[in-house]
Formats: sequence, structure tokens, C-alpha cells
Amino acid sequence: MSRRLALALITLAAGAGLLAAAALGSGARVSSGGIFEVGDTGNLDSVDPAIANETTSWMFEAATGANLFRDSGGLVIPEVAKRFTVSKNGRVYRFLLRSGYRFSDGQAVRAASFAYAIKRSLNPDLDSPGGSYVVDQRGLNIVGALRYAAGRADSVSGVHASGLNLTIKLVRADPSLLTVLAMPFFQAASSKLPLTREAIGVQQVGDLPTAGPYTWSYNAPNQQANIVRNPYYTGTRGRHVDGVELDMQLDPETCFQETQASQLDLGCLPPGHRAAVAQQNGVSRSKPVGTGRFWIKSSPVEWTLLFNFRRLFAGNPQLRQAVSWALDRTAMADQIDPYAMTPWTHSIPPGFPGVVTAQRLQPYSLKPDLAKARQLAVGHMGDGSIHVAYQSEGKAGPLTAEAVRQALVGLGFDASRIEMRGFSGYDLYTAADTHGTPFDLVVGMGFGVPMPSADPASFVGEGLVGLGLGDFDPANASYNKAFHILSRTLNGKARLRALGRFDVQVMKNFAPVAVLSVSNDLTFFSDRVDPESLRYSPDYGWSFTALRLK
Repeated sequence: MSRRLALALITLAAGAGLLAAAALGSGARVSSGGIFEVGDTGNLDSVDPAIANETTSWMFEAATGANLFRDSGGLVIPEVAKRFTVSKNGRVYRFLLRSGYRFSDGQAVRAASFAYAIKRSLNPDLDSPGGSYVVDQRGLNIVGALRYAAGRADSVSGVHASGLNLTIKLVRADPSLLTVLAMPFFQAASSKLPLTREAIGVQQVGDLPTAGPYTWSYNAPNQQANIVRNPYYTGTRGRHVDGVELDMQLDPETCFQETQASQLDLGCLPPGHRAAVAQQNGVSRSKPVGTGRFWIKSSPVEWTLLFNFRRLFAGNPQLRQAVSWALDRTAMADQIDPYAMTPWTHSIPPGFPGVVTAQRLQPYSLKPDLAKARQLAVGHMGDGSIHVAYQSEGKAGPLTAEAVRQALVGLGFDASRIEMRGFSGYDLYTAADTHGTPFDLVVGMGFGVPMPSADPASFVGEGLVGLGLGDFDPANASYNKAFHILSRTLNGKARLRALGRFDVQVMKNFAPVAVLSVSNDLTFFSDRVDPESLRYSPDYGWSFTALRLK
């Protein structure tokens, strides 16, 4: 799964100490060791940490890399960093590294290893996706990064390394630095990695040195990639299996059958098999259910109904709320492929840090409440006409559009005065992003947040600006100011809770968009995997360092 829409850096609060390794049960049926077999119909985009930029590759990077900080349930916690200080103006960060971390070729990890990772991410010849995260002129911007990335300097002047001491200077204060440093792009980089080109070939341990619990032992692009335990790793993270092997470009049906037969431990689940797999194994979401083989997790991709704030819905929160109450979100989700969508009502998806899940606190119901909707809409429907744009491509778009049309009729709009117009593919975004567009509603607009996506601020921010599309951006100064204060001044769990409550209140009272559903990530495991050992992250997928085989 590739990086998503929206290009905003994310602020996560720094944890206070290093997370201890998760203590997993060690019953008689569970043992350490064994090779975890993974099958995929596609390819691994890269094994080079500066280039790898998809969810599958990040699963491997999370297991092989060692970062200054790493993500833990929406918070960033120190890993190689022992402690750090921040200057009073918030622009200078000084890190002291832990001693003892070593690459898989035996070389010690030093501050220069992280400085080199930053330099590689910015090198104009390497063209790493990571560079944009540290050279954003309106966001996080390391001093000297722009000059180096443009080829006007030989080094990044704002990064200085000496022994175990690393200093990073920013153009302006930005607490998102710690979150960015937790991304795979900025893991400790061995000097063996070329500065100007991608590291590709791996024939044995040490060819592509990494400092995490595991390391690369083999890579044949588009065919197979393997990791094994890093023989020099002394950190606290788990590594229960001996290694992980990825077979690429498999036929979907073959991949499924091999997973069903437990020849693959993590494989494929084509849409035609989902219902049967769910019936045979049960559906696990937050804890194992049934066999614990079939799991559904919410992705960072949401589907929305956008309101035009220059036409019918301008200064009209009553009608925006009324539309949300009239929608049958459950029916919309059910008409798509089985288990593909979860109906939802606000910006932070289920399972993500900060989310409010209590039924009594939801801003809207998943089923329509037409009595409440009609009461809110009285006197706020303009001349009774409404113009709707929708995604005409594929199966989901037209079905969702028809469900919205029926909701509008149920709300009280005359069916003959509801104008529906379909747009294919990206043309829908173009229509929505055009100032003066004639459409009051846009149906089926999907959005996702960039990785790392575990910060609730990224979701709330996207919903608050209507995805930032032309006339569909509410541009409400009061709510934007409140959001800025919550996301930039609070820390830790208090910040997560505050953003979760703010999300619900914004959707309930202001209704900048109507969230319809969240896309699901579906996973099918073999019966060799201990389901109690499974740990999931929205950004990094399933943790190879936590899982155990039976």
C-alpha cells in the first residue's frame, strides 16, 4: 500500500522512557524460532531504507532498522537515543546516543550513522522520498537541507555528529522532528550504503548492514527477500522467529490456497474468499476471535461526503448535520465487497490513537434518523434543489451516490430537483477543487494521511479543512485556531484524549464533512502463527519482532 494523499507533517509527543519489550505468554504450545513465510502478489519496492516507501516494505524496515525514536501506539519513544535536550527557542536538538548498538556487519552505531541517513534522504541523485519530510519550507526544515538537496552544498550544515552526540538545528521550531526521525528513512545508516544510488543486491548478512533486531540476508528484486536475526543486536525489542522470507509476484489464488494450507504464514485473501474465511475462522479486530487467523484492521483511508461552503451549505450547519443524520452508513458499507469497509462518523478511524469509540458519544448514528434529520433541515433547504457530483468509476462510487440520493429524498428534497453528475477517476478531484464549482455535494471523496499516520491530528486536520479542496474548505478561523492549540501545545496521552474529544465535537457541532466509512486492511494468517502474539500498527503493519510461531 503506497503513501497516501495529503502532505502535512505530523506532530507526535515524545515519550518519557524506552519501552520495555512486550511480555508475551510462553505456554507449552508456543516456541521461539522458525521461519515466518510471507507471500505477496506484488513486489517489494525496495530494501534500501532511504527508498522503501510502502506498507509491506515498512514491515521489514521496522524489524531491521534502529532509529533514534520509534512509534508506540501514537507516541514516539526513545530507541537509540538515550536522552535529548531542546533549546529554549525550540530550534536546536541535542541527542546523546546509547552505546552498544551495532550494525549487522559488527560496526558500531554512532551519531554519524544518523547524520548519514539524513544526508542520504536529501541527496539529489538518490531521490529519497524521505527528503521532503526534513526540507519543508512551510513545515519541518533542517538548516542547510535545502541547499544540500539543491546541490549547492556538500553537507547539511544543520546536522553535526561527534561520537555519540548528534545535533540538529532547525530553521524554525517544530516538535514534529522526533516523529520524523522515527520513520524508516532516518534509521541508522551504515557507511556501506552508497550516498547517491539505491542499495539493491543482498547475497548474505552484512551486504546491507542494519542495526535493528533483524537484518537483510538476501534480496532478489521482484522474486524474494529474506531477513534473519542481527547477530550483533543487544537491544530490548523481541525477535522470536529466526527470520522472515517474502515470496513475490504470486498468483492471487495460489497465494490464498497456500495460506489456507499454512504453507504461507501471511498471504493473500481475494474478495471471493472473504466470506468463507470469516465464517470458518471468525473475525478478529482487537483480539483473537475463533481461530485468530482472519483479522480486520482499519486503514488510514476514509471516504467522505463534502459540503460546498460557498453555496447551499454556507453558514448552514443545520443542513450539514441533517444530511449526516439522514445517511445510512451501514447499508453503504455493506454493499461494497465483504468486510472492505467499516461505517464511521468522525475523522479519527477506529483503532487509531485518541479515537472515541463509546456509542453514546458518537456524533451521528450509523443508521439514519430521519425524524431528527428533517427537524434540523426545516427552513434550511434553500429553493429545494441540490447538485451532486460523484465518483462514477468502479463499483463503490455509483452505489454510494445512489444511497446518498435516497438519503436526500428521505430528508425532504424533491427527487426531480436532485441533479447527479458522475466524474471518472481524478476528474472528481478536479471538479471539487475548482472555485465556483456548481456542485453542493461531492460523494465518494477518499482521503488518507501520510505516514506516519498514527497521530490523530492528521485526521482531524484533514476533516476540518474539507480536504482543502477549493470551495469545500470551511476556512473556519475559530476551529482552526483551537485545533492548532490542541495539536501543537499538548503532549502525550493528554493530547490524544483532547484531539479525540475535539474530533467528535467538530463533527457534531460544525460538521465540516460527513465521514461515511473507513477502508479496512484484511489479513489472513496460517494456523502456525500464535494469534496472541500479533501486534499491528497503521503505518508498519504487523510486527515481525513480536510474532511467534506455535
